[in-house]
Amino acid sequence: MFATALVPINFRESLPRLRGLVSFLGKFGTGRLILLHVTSGQQRDRQERRLEELREQLRETLEAAHLECEIRLSSGSPPSEVCRVAREAEADYIALPWRRKNWLQRTLAGSFSRDLIRLSDLPLFLYKGGGHGSWGESPREAFVVLYATALQIQDEHVLPLLSWPRLQVDRLVLVHAGPRAPDPVAEHRRDQEVSRRLVSLARNCEVPGRLVDTRSVTGKARREILRIARQEGARMLVVGKSEKRRGLAGMVGSVAESVAYDARQSVLIVGAPRGSAAPADPVSSGGSAFPGDSASPADSASPADSASPRKETDRA
Repeated sequence: MFATALVPINFRESLPRLRGLVSFLGKFGTGRLILLHVTSGQQRDRQERRLEELREQLRETLEAAHLECEIRLSSGSPPSEVCRVAREAEADYIALPWRRKNWLQRTLAGSFSRDLIRLSDLPLFLYKGGGHGSWGESPREAFVVLYATALQIQDEHVLPLLSWPRLQVDRLVLVHAGPRAPDPVAEHRRDQEVSRRLVSLARNCEVPGRLVDTRSVTGKARREILRIARQEGARMLVVGKSEKRRGLAGMVGSVAESVAYDARQSVLIVGAPRGSAAPADPVSSGGSAFPGDSASPADSASPADSASPRKETDRA
């Protein structure tokens, strides 16, 4: 599931940050690592030597993480080539150390990571080690993961990852943030449906030794996700990438892109695999989050058999 990771290299990454990323991948359960450099086609031999030197510099970290490492060179558009090579090499996900750009750099040069978010159909892991979100700096601190769920079909792609026994999560927080319904009756129906979905999702994420909590909030998704991540002391965020890109949303980017850029924590972005069905409409006023999935009495959560998720109201 996370057996093979592809890491794009442009030789501007700091060695400590790369070592932190490699260590993290070992804890993730990854066993094979591909270092890829996309070159302009000139000085190919020199770039290959630099990759070999980098692998040698990472040798101790690779051995400690039990990772086998191979190097590859490609030429072309970096985001497109990374996605192509990842598919050809049968990588399970793409990982890269995050380097924040200011607004001028983003305007003039664009953002490689944002291009990858939009192009890749593989999970994309953005490592933000060295800040609040690094894993491994405080071994005694509980490893808290926050999954921001839209209660759509993306859950089907994320759940196997969160349930993977090699991912050592001490506490998982499931968060749904959405707009308030237009009237009290519709809001009550929406809240009940969200609560039922979160309880069902929590049951599917149960792993021995792991605590699973739920949070339901109203407000802007990006703002609420980041706020709760700070409150809960999350060290990694998991977000599903929506494949619906209509109108202005397609121009300014998705919630996943915004969270990936603004979060202090490392972020795992999971999209729908190539060829999968289109996502369902989000939970609305009393509606079902998944097509064809009705709220039958057998499936509904009740106070007798489950705890209701914590609900908050946006007062801003």
